Amino acid sequence: MIAFLSCIACSLTAQTQTTPKKGGQKVTDGSKKINDKTREYSETSLEASENIKQSADNLKAVANNIKGVVMIFEPITRLHFFKKKNKSQSSGPSSNQTAKSFEGNNNNEENAPPPPPGENQYEEGSTGNNQNENTGTAGNYGSPENSNYNADGTMNCGHQHNALYGNCINLLQGQVIGMGEAADNPGNIDLIFFSQYDGSSFSLYSPYEAANGLNEGNWAGIGKWRDRNETEIAQTKLTIGQFEKIQTNSQLMNVVRNTTGFSGYFFTPNKMDGRVFAVKLMQDNREVNALLAVYTQYGGGGTNGYLKIKIKVQGFDQNQDGYADPAAYNR
Repeated sequence: MIAFLSCIACSLTAQTQTTPKKGGQKVTDGSKKINDKTREYSETSLEASENIKQSADNLKAVANNIKGVVMIFEPITRLHFFKKKNKSQSSGPSSNQTAKSFEGNNNNEENAPPPPPGENQYEEGSTGNNQNENTGTAGNYGSPENSNYNADGTMNCGHQHNALYGNCINLLQGQVIGMGEAADNPGNIDLIFFSQYDGSSFSLYSPYEAANGLNEGNWAGIGKWRDRNETEIAQTKLTIGQFEKIQTNSQLMNVVRNTTGFSGYFFTPNKMDGRVFAVKLMQDNREVNALLAVYTQYGGGGTNGYLKIKIKVQGFDQNQDGYADPAAYNR
C-alpha cells in the first residue's frame, strides 16, 4: 500500500511540474510571434519611408529636367509679330496680347533636340528634330509689327549714323532704339552697334565699354547715362544653320560656356555677315545669357548701313513650371 501511494504521489508531482512548463512555452512562442510582427512592421515602415524619399527625389529630378529643357526665349518673333490665323480668318491682335512670350517644353531630354557638341566639334551637317515655329521658312512667323522687323524673323539694327534704324539693342525685349531714346532707359540696353573709321570697320560694344573707350560713345553721350550695363560678347564657332537648331536652355548654355575670348566689345575690319555671338551679362539687377546671329550686313558707314539679326535668350524658370519667368531677368 505504501508503495502504491508513493507511485500516485510521484505521478501527481510529475503532472504538476509539466503543466507550467507547457504554459511557459506558449508564452515564449507568443512573444516570438509579437517580435516577428514588430520587426515586419518596422521593415515595412522603413521600406515605405525609403519609397517616399525616392518619390520625392524623382519629383525633384523631373522638376529639374523640365527646367533644363524649357525652350529658349526668342524675343523678336515672340513679342513683335502678329500671330498667323487660319486662312479663313483675318490677322489677329498683336502677339503682345494673344501669345505667350515664352514657350515651355514639358517633355524629357530624350524628346528634346540634341545639344550642340563642344568647342571645336561643331559640324555643318549636324541634325536636330526642330519643331519650333521659328525655324521654318520665311512667312511662318506672322506679320511684323513695324518696319524694324522682317518676315523671315530677323530684326534690323542700324549703326550710329543710320537714319532709319536705331543702334542700341535690348536683348530681352528684342528691340533696337536710337541713342536719344536709349538715354531715357539705359538700363535696358545690352549692346550698341557702331560703324567706325568711315565705314571700314564695325563693332558691337557694351554701354560700359563704349562710355570708357570709344570716341563715338563719348560723342553720343553714353558716358552720361545713369546706368551702363557691363555686357560681355565673343564670337562663337556656330554657323547660322547651327544657331537655328538651338532650342533649349541646355543647348544655349553649352555654346556660351564653350565660347572663349569674352570682352566688353567685338571689333572687326570686315563685315559681320554669318557671325554668331555669345553674349552674357551678370549684374545684381539684370542677368542675360544669349546668342546673337548676324544674317546679313548692308552698307558701310553711310546712313543706310544696318544688320539683320536674330536673338535667342536663356529662358529662366524659377518656379519650375516649365515656362520661362520674365521677372527672373530683371530684379
